[in-house]
Amino acid sequence: DPGTPVDPFFRDRQNKRSFFCDERRGESYDLRGRRFGHPSLTRESILKPYIIAMTGASGSTYGVRLLQTLIEMKIPVEFVVSDTAKIVLREEPVYIPDHLRGVFDRTSEVSGVHWNDFHDFTAPIASGSYPAEGMVVIPCSMGTLGAIASGLSQNLIHRAADCTIKEGASSSWCRGKHRFQPSILRTC
Repeated sequence: DPGTPVDPFFRDRQNKRSFFCDERRGESYDLRGRRFGHPSLTRESILKPYIIAMTGASGSTYGVRLLQTLIEMKIPVEFVVSDTAKIVLREEPVYIPDHLRGVFDRTSEVSGVHWNDFHDFTAPIASGSYPAEGMVVIPCSMGTLGAIASGLSQNLIHRAADCTIKEGASSSWCRGKHRFQPSILRTC
C-alpha cells in the first residue's frame, strides 16, 4: 500500500550494513550518506523472506495474524499450508481478512507472499541454499513437531524446517491452544 509509512532505515544482515532507502526517488544510501547500488534497489529487494507454515493444530488465528503482520511490515513471506490446516481453517471459526482469503485457497495473490505447495519437494525452500531469514510453524501440530525433531521429511514443511535448522536460521514452533505432552517434550 503506497500510503503506508515504512521505516526507511533497515539492516542488510547478510552484508552487515545499514541502509536508508528513498523508495519514491529510487535511491539508496548508506548511513554515511553515500549513494550505492542500483536505482531499483529497495528495502524489499534486500530482505530475506521468512518461511511461514501452518499445520493442522488448533490455533490457526495465530498463523493468520502473523501472516497479516508480516505483509503489513512489507516483509517477504514463503507460505506453506498443510492439507489438515486447510480443513481446520474451514471448520474453526477463524477470522481471515478479505485481502488474505485468496492466499489460503490460492485464488488470488498478495504482494510479498509466495505460496508453496505442501507436497512439492522441488520448491526453493526445500533447499539448504535458499536464503531464508527464519521459519515459523504456527500453529505446529505435535506430529509435525515430532517429525522435525526426529529429522523425518515427509512433506515440504518438514523439509523446509530441516533446512532452516541445518543452516542455522532462526526457527520457531508455536503450539496452538494446548500444553505440550510430556512424551513430545522428551522426544524434542
